Amino acid sequence: LAPARLEHVALAGVADDDAARSLAARGCAILVDGSGHTAGHRLGVVARRPCAVRTSALGFAGSYGGGLVDYLTADRTVVPPAAAAAIPERLSVLPHSYQVAPLPLERAAAAAAVAAERHHRPQLGSFARVLRLHPSNFALWCAVLRRTPAAELRLLVDDAPTRARLRDELAAAGIARRRLHFWRYEPDKAAHIARHRLLSLLLDTTPTFGAHTTAADAALHAVPMLTLPADLWASRVGASLGAAVGVPQLAAHSARALVAAQGALLDARGSSRALTRALRAAA
Repeated sequence: LAPARLEHVALAGVADDDAARSLAARGCAILVDGSGHTAGHRLGVVARRPCAVRTSALGFAGSYGGGLVDYLTADRTVVPPAAAAAIPERLSVLPHSYQVAPLPLERAAAAAAVAAERHHRPQLGSFARVLRLHPSNFALWCAVLRRTPAAELRLLVDDAPTRARLRDELAAAGIARRRLHFWRYEPDKAAHIARHRLLSLLLDTTPTFGAHTTAADAALHAVPMLTLPADLWASRVGASLGAAVGVPQLAAHSARALVAAQGALLDARGSSRALTRALRAAA
């Protein structure tokens, strides 16, 4: 067989009907959708079936439904064999993780960030958007903070009202407001990645919608992240990446085990360094 020819076609601002006709006229055999049911999607084009085969890639963690695509790109952690029968699409199962991790911007800079001294107090952090915060994951973070009184929490929140609300929630959990700090959105990728050097541990937003790109950034830059996978595909991406980099113990089996493991990593600097070395070697 001749190798497939990949072609990028800019369809921004093009009506769905016109976009579908353009793809069909080009004789495209496979349409790869990277958005799914997310903002700015082009499912109207996908639904018009301009190509013989339609498949997903990365952008949407779950079934499209309605016969929109023929295949879902997945792995055996995000979709265990027992769960595959409930998915209407066929699966393209990758051998490691379906989550494509970007290469570090500069490996030398990444290595320097890993070697940099951590903050004198244990720093727990999340780069997740606010919409991924949920009482269930926030309660787990509070449990870790109570277990490790010296630890501080850092979240990515821009607006003042949300910051005030989160500090109130922390106080309601019996934790001093001063232990919560905030980052602002950083459009420069290198500057954003540099902030990882402050963290002792990245916090996942499972067992709801877990870390995806932020989990890959953490793995590539040797910042430990423990996760609590649940039933949904979107909650299992952190576990998938942990398995792919050879550290499957990053996935806990219960909320209690997760809190205990996170606390142990913060308490035992030797264990934390050992896990960091494993992540660094795998990256």
